[in-house]
Amino acid sequence: MRTLVLGGLLTAIVACARASTGANGAATEPVCAVLGDSSSPEGYFEFQVDRPVRLEHHGSASAPASGRVIAKFVVDTAGRPVVETFQIVMAASPELIAPARAVVEGSRYRPALRHGCRVNQIVMEPYVF
Repeated sequence: MRTLVLGGLLTAIVACARASTGANGAATEPVCAVLGDSSSPEGYFEFQVDRPVRLEHHGSASAPASGRVIAKFVVDTAGRPVVETFQIVMAASPELIAPARAVVEGSRYRPALRHGCRVNQIVMEPYVF
């Protein structure tokens, strides 16, 4: 059973890597197999991807206090933060957690790529209020 699962994963990765040109030789978007559950909070770290996520739209929120917050979360293959994965790594004040969460929820990213395929990525972002 292990061999079959591993073989399937390897086949999916190879299929993704080989799907860079179409039948007429024109470049196309890679066809990527979705491995595992897309709602899974798992993701790759920045050093594991070919192109890391990039912020395209920053959410906004007003904070009752000033200080710094470092948040950790997963950005999915559509470039949306997975709110269920939101964690606070460091906060200058507990009052800053809700505004940081609001900023993350309103942000949009360009998804990470690994071998030409969109993947989930774990992100740690600092926010200063």
